[in-house]
Amino acid sequence: MRIRAPAFVDRLRSRVLAMIARAVVRSVSDGPGLQELRVALMGYTVARAERIQNYGLTSVPPVGSECAIVFAGGDWSRPMILAADDRASRPRAQADGVVILYDASGTRLTLSNDGRLRLEASSEVEVEAPSVKLTAASVTLEGSSQVALVSGSTSIALSPAGVVVSVPSTPGSFSVVGA
Repeated sequence: MRIRAPAFVDRLRSRVLAMIARAVVRSVSDGPGLQELRVALMGYTVARAERIQNYGLTSVPPVGSECAIVFAGGDWSRPMILAADDRASRPRAQADGVVILYDASGTRLTLSNDGRLRLEASSEVEVEAPSVKLTAASVTLEGSSQVALVSGSTSIALSPAGVVVSVPSTPGSFSVVGA
């Protein structure tokens, strides 16, 4: 003999099953407050789902990214996006313990499991701060066409063709010490 569960158990089961789903990002609104995503799942469109992100780290997932969406209490009028990932741009085949911050253009900041930090960029890298200090036993700057140091109107440029030192035309402002 088969025992039928009470109706409330069936309703509870349906609500639990409706609490989490996989969806595809259709658009992102990155205005004030939390991000809002428009997502598609199972032939249904969720017009405004707030995306919860960790403090101190934010991103805008590309259209077509996959996301995990939850509905508070199984109520589809209360959607929240908990995670989003883009299969096309995610770095693959990494060793255990490696952490990579990346974007769709190929820029990466890699924290390797041997203590190294590596920055790869597809265009210019800019550091803006009141002061920058590098402390190391050895510092190497490499440039295939030029390495330049600039302070105000004074500069030193190193290239395969030689070294160019530019200083203001103030007498006595330039000196070279060497062998």
